[in-house]
Amino acid sequence: MKTIDWDSLTFANNYVFQEVLKNKELCKYLIERILHIQIKDIRYLIAERHINSARISSKSIRLDVYVENHFTYRCKEDNTLEMGDLTENIYLNARAADKAKDTALADFLCYVISGKAGSEFTQAIDAETKRVTNDEDWRERYVTWEMDLKIIQEDAEKKGEKKKALAIAKSLKEKGKLTDSEIAEVTALPLREVAAL
Repeated sequence: MKTIDWDSLTFANNYVFQEVLKNKELCKYLIERILHIQIKDIRYLIAERHINSARISSKSIRLDVYVENHFTYRCKEDNTLEMGDLTENIYLNARAADKAKDTALADFLCYVISGKAGSEFTQAIDAETKRVTNDEDWRERYVTWEMDLKIIQEDAEKKGEKKKALAIAKSLKEKGKLTDSEIAEVTALPLREVAAL
């Protein structure tokens, strides 16, 4: 297993991001800046476990938020048409920080890209990020998660390889030029599986 460079994990890593924003005060402040609303309380539902997003090399981060009585999801082309699922997706592009009208939000987006804390808020985020990434219990959960992810990916690769081998075997069998035994040898599938096709 590869060695994890703990110093390379920044707030922009989804797994770090999720852990840092378990700090209610930081999370509340950030959401208020993004949504331009006052939030009375934050209740965490289920931590997101999006398989591909928390990799060390991740390029995106995500936070799922539920806000009571605030949004109605509407069709962009026809604003009178409600979508009915009561969700609204808001995407922030950290590379477009200079276009943010809210200076605190712009500073936050700059921090996500550069890792340089300029405001009191981003300094607090940075301190929490350092606390999280230096926490031994959190590191153990992270390593366990990385190992689980590797097992899931290997399993998916094996399933994909098997599916491809079965498709090749089926195609070869339909052409009728090879025996089941020869197809099994070429595809590395058990003879009984080839015969069952």
